[in-house]
Amino acid sequence: MFPSIVLASALHLTPPQQASVFTPEPGYQRPKNRIAGDKAMRIIFLRTSFENDSDPTVSRHSDAEMRHVGEALTNFFKIQSYGTMTVSKYEISPVVKIGKSNLYERTDKDGKEVPAKQRRAPITDAVVAAQKQLGVDFKKEFDMICVMLNASPTGGKISPPGVAALATGPQTSIFFGAKHQWRVYAHEIGHNMGFPHAWSVLDKKGEETLSTDRNFIEYGDPTTPMGKGSNSYSLIERYRMGWIGSKDTDSRFVKAFEPGEISFMAYDRPDASGCVGGYIQGDFGVEIKELVSKRDGADNGGDVPSVETPGPQRLWFSVVSRGNLVNGEMQDSPRPLLLAHLSSLVAPSKGAARAFTTVSLDLKPAPATTRREQMAGKGLATGQSGTIRMKDGKSLILKFVGYDSKSHQAKVSAVLQQ
Repeated sequence: MFPSIVLASALHLTPPQQASVFTPEPGYQRPKNRIAGDKAMRIIFLRTSFENDSDPTVSRHSDAEMRHVGEALTNFFKIQSYGTMTVSKYEISPVVKIGKSNLYERTDKDGKEVPAKQRRAPITDAVVAAQKQLGVDFKKEFDMICVMLNASPTGGKISPPGVAALATGPQTSIFFGAKHQWRVYAHEIGHNMGFPHAWSVLDKKGEETLSTDRNFIEYGDPTTPMGKGSNSYSLIERYRMGWIGSKDTDSRFVKAFEPGEISFMAYDRPDASGCVGGYIQGDFGVEIKELVSKRDGADNGGDVPSVETPGPQRLWFSVVSRGNLVNGEMQDSPRPLLLAHLSSLVAPSKGAARAFTTVSLDLKPAPATTRREQMAGKGLATGQSGTIRMKDGKSLILKFVGYDSKSHQAKVSAVLQQ
């Protein structure tokens, strides 16, 4: 903390008692250089200006805006981790001046691309400038460094096309826009923690949940901030963080199910305990290369074999029972939804086996003209059914049989048919 120079900060000096994190299976573990799931996280919102700004002492990111984001993230991570991960402090820096904006532009004001070797990295310059101007080593003082830029006064573009923000490695991220919702920060910090983008898979004709004629949609998962959601990190993401275990002696755990009648608690409850979801293993005919993020690079996929997955793949089941985070709280949803995700454990050509990109399944397929991207358009409500075809021609018939609003236990039927 540096109170003599920080304009606004929030400290949480007495975090709640933290539980131990669980250890996921090797294939689902995150890179070792990522933040621990029980960390008291320290976040800095590093506001910058350009040397050629009309007033380099001004940032377009206000104190009030960043305090709102900081409080939302504080509540979000506490809820997501069942109180295991806290935000011990977030701080808002004074405006730090970096170089002239043209040093960082990808395209100039006329739309001409600037060669990469002529561009400087704004994140690197911001961290170095902050240490020189403020006398603080941000990389030691904070776990997450969120760098925010002004628009280029020359009219050039600094961000890659279509990109509002991006994360670089386990600690830093950069935000190119004038104002971002808290979920954009949760998305980029999710990358810092080791999560790839959350994809979905859709039948091109809108007739089957998992047909051979399919499209994979980046950001398509409607639940998690790693996709299109403002709700909860997915069951698998929470499992990878160690917030959910895999042993029946863990306070919260996932497990392997056999086809038939299964039951588990909604994983997004603040008091979630016992079995909170799980998976059925089988061959669903999805290739390895289809389960690897096309954008996130080696951290999330490494070398991508082009052969079909030798199996088994995992079809994950979870129930979401709460709505989006609003004013620091997640209210109960009137319609809990059964969701399904597909992942695969494979051995890449280098390194140990790891979990590749997880995709959400559309359990209620529909033609593109009527397709909805919200959870209600893809998940099953109580009483609803869906069908997932296996590679061997068998079908897995799913039905969300019931949900107890007091115990938050879900009952699901998953029956194999020829």
